[in-house]
Amino acid sequence: MRPARLASALFVLALLAAAAPAAAQPRWLRLSYLGDDATGLGLTWNTLGPRRPAAAQVLYGLAPGRYERRAQGSLRTLGGPFGVQSEVALRRLRPDTTYYYRVGDAQGGWSAEQRLRSRPAAGDLCTPFRFAIGGDGRADRWEAARGTSQRWLGVLERIRGDGARFVVHTGDFVTDGKVPAQWAAFFAATERFSASLPVMYALGNHDDGPGVGPGMYFSKLLQQPAAACAAPGQPLEECHAFEVGPVLFAAVSTLTSSAQGDMPFGNQARWLDGVLAASRARWKVVYTHYPSYTRAGFFGHPPNEQGQNAAFVAVFNARAVDLVVAGHNHFYERFAPSRCADPGSAEPCPVAAGAPGTVYVTTGGGGAQALPFAGSTDATRPAASTEHHYLRVDVSATRLTLEAVAADGRILDRHTLHKPDAAIACATAPAPLPRPLPPPPPSAHARLLLLAAGASALLLTTALLWRRRRRG
Repeated sequence: MRPARLASALFVLALLAAAAPAAAQPRWLRLSYLGDDATGLGLTWNTLGPRRPAAAQVLYGLAPGRYERRAQGSLRTLGGPFGVQSEVALRRLRPDTTYYYRVGDAQGGWSAEQRLRSRPAAGDLCTPFRFAIGGDGRADRWEAARGTSQRWLGVLERIRGDGARFVVHTGDFVTDGKVPAQWAAFFAATERFSASLPVMYALGNHDDGPGVGPGMYFSKLLQQPAAACAAPGQPLEECHAFEVGPVLFAAVSTLTSSAQGDMPFGNQARWLDGVLAASRARWKVVYTHYPSYTRAGFFGHPPNEQGQNAAFVAVFNARAVDLVVAGHNHFYERFAPSRCADPGSAEPCPVAAGAPGTVYVTTGGGGAQALPFAGSTDATRPAASTEHHYLRVDVSATRLTLEAVAADGRILDRHTLHKPDAAIACATAPAPLPRPLPPPPPSAHARLLLLAAGASALLLTTALLWRRRRRG
């Protein structure tokens, strides 16, 4: 065999050797928050290859390589590109604490070590934190096979660099939710973020399928708190609630069960009303996909498109929701605080300065093709932009500061919600916002590939030099 061919063959064999041990290793690690545990986290991953894992396990501890605790969860065989899926709940974590972890088992293989940070305890008024909101990060149709927009990956990189603790996604993160390969590509493209950055998703109109409900890939592949919000006894993950520090977050689905109840979305509205009424959280944030209010003009989607306002806006008003965030239109807009006497109105109703009202934001510029026109601004709609962006939110007991951040880091809009209260007193001055976790080290699979590529390059160089000496 000629040296050049020999080197090429060795290169292919080296790649196969590097890939073989990792074929059954856990992949697509993704973090989420639990709804029934004030500091708990959910971990989901998939294992492909011939070796089926015997158990779904997480080893974790407070120092690198030292795993004092073990958690075990459930296995589900999904087949196709998803193999066997593992879901584990990490409960009763120390609040606001960094953990190191690995997932898998001795039979199916272990992941590389990763890092996560638990959330501040529910009701904690003295630990400031930052989170991010984004939406419509899906790939455009021509790049759907990539699983997500390359712009969204850039946005996620900036979010991680900002020190955000988690991401709230307003929906449309894959192009066609009925296509399994797009989900697999999405998880593969975003794993370097989702293994350390929890993401909580609203259901977008591109994300459903097949059908709506427990049979969706959305429900099968994501681990989010489920609530019986549309029909008794049928928990759905597209509506859920969880708390972080002084903030209650609730997701409602503007695609689910729109005909149930005495009005469109009536059952979901009753569920949401109960969740908000039972919470003692200082701030209340609701996120969904279709906006209640929006000015899309000729190019986008209209306000109240699903007829959701009559049910939902009445609850937002009654329970003093501070912020409602949606996506769907591929731009940014913020409305002045609103409170409509007719909740079914498709137009917001600005309140007088200082009066209670809800701020409505559309953030659909995560990565899909931006709409060319965001419309005009005025006192009712003081901010709008067509640039790709995300929403950065800083939380304290007395302030919720929103910043629309362009993909290149520029601040497009800033707005602060205030709740001054002289009775709030922390034992010490509030700590500065935490520094972001550094990116995790390359996985064992990636290291093996790099080693194989280096070895193959050395072999190829040696073969070419040997061939040249023979000719010389």
